Amino acid sequence: MSELTERAAEMARLAAELPSLAEIRGPPIDGEVIEYECEAGSCTGVYLYKRDGPDGWASQRSRLEAGTRLKRHRQDEMEVLVVIYGRLSVTLNECQPPIELGRGETITMPAGEPHTAVALENTEIVGIAIPSSPGYPSRGSRQ
Repeated sequence: MSELTERAAEMARLAAELPSLAEIRGPPIDGEVIEYECEAGSCTGVYLYKRDGPDGWASQRSRLEAGTRLKRHRQDEMEVLVVIYGRLSVTLNECQPPIELGRGETITMPAGEPHTAVALENTEIVGIAIPSSPGYPSRGSRQ
């Protein structure tokens, strides 16, 4: 058996051990709408999943109009952003240049790290927070 075949068989075995979506899906959150504080433009989102607590996590999907600038903010949890479409410029540290992300690209913000983002064009993102806290995502509180 080739190394590639062995790795594929191992991946299939591991995937078979994962719980199904029905098993991990939490209580419905009724698509609670999230309104963000923006310095310019507008950004709205909706929760896709939310389970608070040390073993919990949350995900949200947001749309930003071109030119939207989120206020500088931070989350109490680690956050991963995935760009679904559009382009997003993220500034993690004001002393470093912004990081530009496009379709399919991700960025991980450490817990407590102040950051801001600008939509360079109409953009949709998915954010995932681990663990989730009752305040995720922040509504853009200044830091």
